[in-house]
Amino acid sequence: MGFICKLEIEPQDPQEETEAVRAALFRYYFLNNANLWLWGIYAKDELKGLESFASKEYSYEFGGRIQYPFEFCETAFSFHHRELEFGNTLENRFGIDARWDFQIGLWLEVVASKFSKDNFTPNWEKFLTFGADYTINLGNGIHVLGEHFVYSNSENNFHESSYKTESSAISLNYPIGLFDNISTIVKYNWESEDWYRFVSYQRNYDRLSIYLNFSWNPKVDSFEPEQISTDGKSIQLMIGYSF
Repeated sequence: MGFICKLEIEPQDPQEETEAVRAALFRYYFLNNANLWLWGIYAKDELKGLESFASKEYSYEFGGRIQYPFEFCETAFSFHHRELEFGNTLENRFGIDARWDFQIGLWLEVVASKFSKDNFTPNWEKFLTFGADYTINLGNGIHVLGEHFVYSNSENNFHESSYKTESSAISLNYPIGLFDNISTIVKYNWESEDWYRFVSYQRNYDRLSIYLNFSWNPKVDSFEPEQISTDGKSIQLMIGYSF
């Protein structure tokens, strides 16, 4: 059982640091390696993961997951229930995911969220992700990972789409040696036809880590405090020390 759950991981953060939520998690493993998860979350008024709308502050969320290992894949069904920050709106989220390991790794994630009808949210939100990864036997090994993501929502029926967007991404990771690593992420939005590019060089010592990051993203319309430049081009130097 655990008491802290991570909100989300930013893929362009080489340290993979993230805020957390207060939560309790129970997991039970069967003899055939099937497992059951049950959780509860003490919510705050902020977004988590795939959420488009924040939860009601100081409310309680709950959910569960059952995962079963088949001969060629592992698959799972998940459920989550929460209350949104406005209008006493409720969300019930259902998810199915599967993973296959052949010569390459393959996975599929399907999520559907049903909202109680109001004037602020769609009736349904739908998420689809499928991806693959493989390590190319070249040098120290180049790890290649690709994903395609589809989001849509509908004001009425589940099968309708009032809005839809898609994006594809590929990442490469190469360990130069024992202390050095280089990685890159390229993303393409099919609706806006925008490219997002990110390259990171990392050097690690026993306690010291140095990161040099380069990004080249589409031009933004407004300046935000956390943005380094208004046209999305940036160079970032990060130094981390572990005590």
